[in-house]
Amino acid sequence: MYRNALFFSLLEKNTNLIVRFVASIFLARLLTPTDFGDFAIATAFIFFAETIQQTGIPNYIIKEKNITREKLSSAFTIMSIMALLLGTLLILSSTLIARFYRSDTLESLLVLLALLLFVSPFSVLERSLLRKKLDFKTISKIDMISVFFSNCIAVTLAFYDYGVTSLAWGLISCHLIAAFLFYMKRPNEDRYSLSFYKVKEITNFIYPLLGSTVIAQLGNMLPRMVVGRIFSQASLGVYARAQSTADLFGSAFTQGIRLAIAPIFANIKNTNNDIRAPIKKMISVQCTFGWPFYFLLAYYSELIIVTLYGEQWRQSIGLVWVFCLSQSFLMITVYFTDVLEGLGHSHLLLKVQFYLQILRIGCLMNSYIFYSDTLFSFVLSFVFFFSIIRLTFMTWLAKNYLSFNVADIIKAVLSPLVITFLFSSVFYLGHVMLAAFQVKGSLASEILILLSAIVVFLISTCFLNSIIRDEIKLFIRRYRDQKLV
Repeated sequence: MYRNALFFSLLEKNTNLIVRFVASIFLARLLTPTDFGDFAIATAFIFFAETIQQTGIPNYIIKEKNITREKLSSAFTIMSIMALLLGTLLILSSTLIARFYRSDTLESLLVLLALLLFVSPFSVLERSLLRKKLDFKTISKIDMISVFFSNCIAVTLAFYDYGVTSLAWGLISCHLIAAFLFYMKRPNEDRYSLSFYKVKEITNFIYPLLGSTVIAQLGNMLPRMVVGRIFSQASLGVYARAQSTADLFGSAFTQGIRLAIAPIFANIKNTNNDIRAPIKKMISVQCTFGWPFYFLLAYYSELIIVTLYGEQWRQSIGLVWVFCLSQSFLMITVYFTDVLEGLGHSHLLLKVQFYLQILRIGCLMNSYIFYSDTLFSFVLSFVFFFSIIRLTFMTWLAKNYLSFNVADIIKAVLSPLVITFLFSSVFYLGHVMLAAFQVKGSLASEILILLSAIVVFLISTCFLNSIIRDEIKLFIRRYRDQKLV
């Protein structure tokens, strides 16, 4: 059951990643960095409002053993009221936000995107119910359909010179299509409506989560807000382009797994099973595939940025290196907060998010005071300091609340470290040999070196990573059993 959930979750994330990646190539050439900067600011505020609106609702549905129509109707009521309040507040404050960032298009963009708050209730509840059942197959189908058509809409509008509003309509259409498909999936007799019957019960549950979620979202949007204000919308667009490029692995692999972590560990808790083994497995698999990926992404960053997106995005090349380094540190502890959520530690999660954002603000202030001469120095100092501090803090958290100490983490990352070293060594030696023999690099030689490194990666993974080796053996055994049947 767990493997199927993870499989379809990863399938959906990877398929959507390919669609978004192809669309981003066209959009990056049709639009300007300033357009993407304005859109990044607007979506930061919209996603913050959506986070407040949805806080705790998915968690409540997942943890409840018996979800009735009355409970769903009460959750729908809470989200609808929040949509009205937050949407109105966002529209009223749009002028002030646009003036603060000195942008002529930001006001209309915020008003347009406020529509998303009224769409969310129709998809969040159904998505949460399917997550509770670990029915990621249905979720994957709906998300793939909505992402495909919404990106087609965004590219088409951008081609006809709709500018930054093409990005907005692409995002809105994605939510609308998904909401319609999710809502139509539910039987007519089970559909919910406005009800206050269980509002108090749900409110009491989501109250502790609200603080941690708001704090976490504020922390996530703060770097972009600072970059947009200190430098410019164009700089923010460059920042966002580098971050999204470096987050390819996270979008393809990490985010797909994260969706299933909370319900999986909720089931593990209910069956009183040990949580250390699955945590170790997640870290080991994540780092085994992630670290070589980030090595290659950093190495080919100039080729990727200039070839795919164009010369106007060249400034983001150095930032891709910085974010690759950051993501390499992050992936060691990236699932710890999701594990806490699945185990039901909502109050602890609030404290964790609060402390993390205090640390983030401290790192931002340090970078602003000492390293704000250029965009690169600002981002490098902030990302480096925060990555080290976050890793230290999350390691301490795992030791004290998940019984997963430093020794366990070292054991989990040891084989990925060796595998990454062998992979990068073969890759590096291949280029050294080309230089030693004064052979001019060509596409054929580059592909040969890359294939050699991949072969070394696959062989070393099978020999050194027992977790992946056991999963391969299990897959082969099941395949043989099916053939015999």
